[in-house]
Amino acid sequence: MVYNEALRSSMAEGAARAAEKSAAYQRELLFGPHDAKFRAEGMELIFALEASLSDTLRRAAPHLSDDETQAAASSLFAVAHLAIARMTVSEIPPAAAIDDLRRQVTQIVTGVLHHTPATERRPRHSQPD
Repeated sequence: MVYNEALRSSMAEGAARAAEKSAAYQRELLFGPHDAKFRAEGMELIFALEASLSDTLRRAAPHLSDDETQAAASSLFAVAHLAIARMTVSEIPPAAAIDDLRRQVTQIVTGVLHHTPATERRPRHSQPD
């Protein structure tokens, strides 16, 4: 019980410290000079992360197009980005912010897995031939 509480406390503290550093990094990516070498490298890392997420989603839902899985991957990164920013500007406890992030990721992934591609959708009011 004592170690569980110590671990829980350490995890919350680590998440809070990481959020502050991640928020500073994200600010530089968003608002730093567009011609800065390290910003460009950071953006390439973000694009690679999104591509990796897209590939993972495509394997889980092969019926979706590249555009659909890429949009979902971008949404996943955006949700994580916003969660980190929220942790630095609000009084939300880190554990609550992480739980909220987990719910949002679950919602996006569940939506992707159960999504019907636009090419397979039929109009609601179509008449049988």
